[in-house]
Amino acid sequence: RIYRGTQAGARYGEAIAGGGDLTGDGRGDLVIGAPRFDGLQVDEGKVEIRAGADGAPSTGLETALGSGINGAHFGGSIAPLADLNDDGLADLIIGAPGAAGRVYAYLGEGGAGFRSPLRLLELAGGDLVQRLHPARLGTGGEAWARVDLASPAGRSRAWVEFEAVPQNVAFTGRPTSRHPVPFDTGIMANSEYAELPVPQLLPGRGYHVRSRLVSRSPFFPRSAWTSPEAHKSGDLDLWMAGAVVDAGSADIAHASHITRITPNPVVALGADVRVEFVLTAAGPVAIDVFDARGARVRRLRRGEAAVGPGSATWDGRDTAGRPVAAGMYFVEFRAGSRSDRAKVVRLGP
Repeated sequence: RIYRGTQAGARYGEAIAGGGDLTGDGRGDLVIGAPRFDGLQVDEGKVEIRAGADGAPSTGLETALGSGINGAHFGGSIAPLADLNDDGLADLIIGAPGAAGRVYAYLGEGGAGFRSPLRLLELAGGDLVQRLHPARLGTGGEAWARVDLASPAGRSRAWVEFEAVPQNVAFTGRPTSRHPVPFDTGIMANSEYAELPVPQLLPGRGYHVRSRLVSRSPFFPRSAWTSPEAHKSGDLDLWMAGAVVDAGSADIAHASHITRITPNPVVALGADVRVEFVLTAAGPVAIDVFDARGARVRRLRRGEAAVGPGSATWDGRDTAGRPVAAGMYFVEFRAGSRSDRAKVVRLGP
């Protein structure tokens, strides 16, 4: 699917973000910036929101935003979609570097949405960080969840149970883990953090998760299963990327990693994507492309590589040689115990 600008020189697609649900319909949306768009003012800029749909975001325009300021270049940058106010909906941050310079913040669905009773988190730099989806599993297969403690039994001691299954595997109704410490469902905080171990670890695969509360009440022994926001759109909840080594900002330059993916997003039909990386020690390297559901689409490179910069090329085709559909893909780079991951968006086949 191809999205085209309506005005020459508007630099349509200079900034892009996607994957989060801005509109509250349970599907990931696509945001496209055109910072040189002439609206009511010259070069005021414009940002389009394309609503999620089956297969790819809709070609129909959901919302168009502008600045009304001469030379603002609204849409020159767009932050990755994230839930800033913990309401279960993605929020939008748009940069307008022209004129005096401004940053605009928009809450998903225009305000507070429904907060999912199960929010997934991953460990990043020693802190638990909430992700829309998918959250990345730790090296031991562990993740964390923030669970609402509303129980049909009222105030009681309740345990959190999880069921985690690999992608394309149906839930059975049998929990795979239970947080070892019970929670008081009447505490003021109303939600708590619970550890979520995942069985059947498969590197490069995704998982679906759901949770419930169980208590000793004979009348309300368990709650209904609750799921993260991703279930509405069929996306994955958790992602096992392989061995992850935490590298602070001072150390990242000394670790093997992806340095650049160009072009990104991919607009031209049949355009190749170049994945550049740097290797700090000679050894085996593997580079794979996965789709948004965690299935491997193509292996770009596997074998020994020398110290220093290197690259691999993806022609936009899967292992069988078929052009892939437009959408978001993940490039995973592995070198020894180090792994790195980056997104690439294809707007056309």
